[in-house]
Amino acid sequence: MATTAGAAMRRVSLRNLAAHKVRLALTVLSVVLGTAFVAGSFVFTDTLQRTFNGIFDNAAKGVDVRVSGKDENGSGVPLSDLDRLRAVPGVRAVAPGITGQIVLLGSDGKSVKGGGAPSLGLSYYLPPEQQIGDRYRFSAGIGPSRSGEIALNRGAADLGKLTVGSHTRVLVPSQGIVKVTLVGIYQTDTETGGFIGALFSPDQALRLFTDGRHVGYVDLAGNGVSQDELRARVAQALPELKADTGDQVRQDVKQRVGNALKFINYFLLAFGAIALLVGTFIIYNTFSMIVAQRLRELALLRAIGASRRQLSRSVLLEAGIVGLAGSGLGIAAGAGLAYGLRALLNSFHVGLPGGPLQLRPHTVLTALAVGVLVTTFSAYSPARRAARIAPVAAMREEFASTGTSLRRRTAIGAVFGLLAVLALAAGGTGAPGGRSAGLVGLGALGLILGVLLGAPALSRPVIGTIGRAAGLPFGAVGRLARTNAVRNPRRTAATAFALTLGLMLVTAIAVFGASAKKSINALVDNGVTADYILTGPNAVGVPIAASQAVSTVHGVAAVVALHPVMVKIDNRSAVGTGADGPIGDVLRYRLLQGSAELTGHDLLVSFQQLSDDWHADYEDSMKADGLI
Repeated sequence: MATTAGAAMRRVSLRNLAAHKVRLALTVLSVVLGTAFVAGSFVFTDTLQRTFNGIFDNAAKGVDVRVSGKDENGSGVPLSDLDRLRAVPGVRAVAPGITGQIVLLGSDGKSVKGGGAPSLGLSYYLPPEQQIGDRYRFSAGIGPSRSGEIALNRGAADLGKLTVGSHTRVLVPSQGIVKVTLVGIYQTDTETGGFIGALFSPDQALRLFTDGRHVGYVDLAGNGVSQDELRARVAQALPELKADTGDQVRQDVKQRVGNALKFINYFLLAFGAIALLVGTFIIYNTFSMIVAQRLRELALLRAIGASRRQLSRSVLLEAGIVGLAGSGLGIAAGAGLAYGLRALLNSFHVGLPGGPLQLRPHTVLTALAVGVLVTTFSAYSPARRAARIAPVAAMREEFASTGTSLRRRTAIGAVFGLLAVLALAAGGTGAPGGRSAGLVGLGALGLILGVLLGAPALSRPVIGTIGRAAGLPFGAVGRLARTNAVRNPRRTAATAFALTLGLMLVTAIAVFGASAKKSINALVDNGVTADYILTGPNAVGVPIAASQAVSTVHGVAAVVALHPVMVKIDNRSAVGTGADGPIGDVLRYRLLQGSAELTGHDLLVSFQQLSDDWHADYEDSMKADGLI
């Protein structure tokens, strides 16, 4: 009997869905929007991860051991150690890693834009060193064999509209403009959209991209020796250098790329979470209205013998079907979103690699679970509330579902709001231990929860007051709208909160962008006294000769060239700025101690860069001198 009743209720649920197709489509759409962002973020990042994994599987191909300096910010491997590396038993080939940033000029004489992808100058080796690293397959021409010759990857040649035999120029930051002739076009497994890879002869690459005494790293190929054994031999022969196996190098690169991709995943998932949260309120309101419209129908089912549990299950079944359909469509929409996003970014030559989209099982399962659970959760409260209604009461004309008392919910919301205000006040006044940002974040979250819980109680007085003024020009229609909004405060609050979340997101992004822009402008306006700042392409900078050329321009009083330097302060590595000229001419600063006259290995250090012990000693000395 129970089985027959359950089957009957399932038929009622399915027929109810089929009878209200428009309502079903709109409810499914709200689920699709949420799950599409979740599925799209996973598809996009999984595709990038798989493609990058394939790239870096081939990127150090043939490398058994990579030798580098123990200090990442050091000079690298001395060229004088190359003969010592060749003498290590088991070493078959030695290839110095020579690379540097460049700017390629196209056939029109303008720089070729890589859109954020690397733009590198590389050394082209002949056998046996050519067996280490990338395999260059030339589709036209040959590799460079002497100075003044380069070879380009197919993508770079197409972007610059260059062909074999073309004469062009390359900007190298340390050398300026270098005239070259394109002698070959190659293809590799590491080709990505926007990537520029110019191959130079080993001798010219050494002159252009090194100090003539060091290289960044050296790749070794073994001869019948395992990677671990060869690494151990190299480490024993040259203990002052760092030696890693080729497998470890590839694994480290993959891990760094994976960590970088996490940011993209978090960013996209944040939008998915917001879409799901807004969708939750939309679905909740939808099922609340569905249940309100079906009160008589549900009451009639109760009157003819349906139990409360069967009514609840009936509504939840409808929600499960909606969630399943919306999740399935959301997965398809997410894949399309990922494909469109990649195509859009590559149209700007951002440098994303190609490859088929990756729709993995965990993406499908996650999207299905999220869509179904969110929809079912959103429908649970209306379903339970409908099941508690007495059949006779629900069939009366004057019955209106206004819900239970709001006192408990409002009290909890008030507590959250009070705690949020206290947290915001503590964070705004500067909490000890650098916890201000965390307190502000917790306060904002608490305030959102307080508004969410207290909104139904606030909706009646707020809407009652605003509704009179807003509805006055519309006469009876305005009064009817105000009365309908006040009649069910829960539904009104949930609808308004979905809009609140959207406006909150837009406002937060706008405020964050405006604040960041103002902070940067204030930093430049207050700290930089130079009238003009000359900058170059990202990661390339301004050629050294540019400062000399600018100094000859009429009206220029002082030119200070700035360049990055690596230093250690209190045994901690730090990135600093070297100044070729008096820094006081272009930068405003306050000297706390010492002299600004720099000679030899002297340097100026900002107060924030120093250790806590030094801060304490400095404050003690200032107090002793009566300065503070």
